[in-house]
Amino acid sequence: MQIFTISGQGYDSNVFVVLGRVPTVVDTGTGLNSQSVVEVLRRFVDPGLIQQVVLTHEHYDHVGGVKSLMAVCGEDVQTFAHRETAIKLRKGHSAFAEMLGGTLPRIEVDEEIGEGDTLHMGDGEVEVMSTPGHSRGSICLFEPLKKVLFSGDTVFADGDFGRFDLPGGDYMALRKSIERIGSWDVVGLYPGHGPVVEDDAERHIKRAMYNVVAFG
Repeated sequence: MQIFTISGQGYDSNVFVVLGRVPTVVDTGTGLNSQSVVEVLRRFVDPGLIQQVVLTHEHYDHVGGVKSLMAVCGEDVQTFAHRETAIKLRKGHSAFAEMLGGTLPRIEVDEEIGEGDTLHMGDGEVEVMSTPGHSRGSICLFEPLKKVLFSGDTVFADGDFGRFDLPGGDYMALRKSIERIGSWDVVGLYPGHGPVVEDDAERHIKRAMYNVVAFG
């Protein structure tokens, strides 16, 4: 699995580009910096080759750039997201987006995904895990052969974890989700914000498990 990282600017999430048989983008940022995101994307791949966009959850900083990205990738790009994210995008309203001077795009997600689903990404197949707590629609994507985890805002490098004080957040649900992730054999960690961990991800996740328990 060949993964390139477009690091988030300002409030943007990280954007991940997964190359291979099914070129895929994971998360899109707010859309406020889409021009620079696309410029970096072009260094890795012709945007017209991207086949799908997968969203890890419904917050504006991860989904706001969907339409901007699809405008350069083409109308055939398929979008995948949890049901809660799909509901949010159908409504097209976000107070956080408006606070930043942006607008949540109103789109129909092509396919809703959740617990137990699998999805082809790049040259691999990822398992979809529902990980509520940061938000209702939070998912993680795990590729078991390379032991790579796209963790959204559930868990970050260095033992950090997602906030749970936003609408739809739930401390106990987040704690259970992180404990679940801790049972997986993860080597590479690709979180929604902050640095990527390309090896020894287990140590970072174990620290997050300790920190979230200590927080409660």
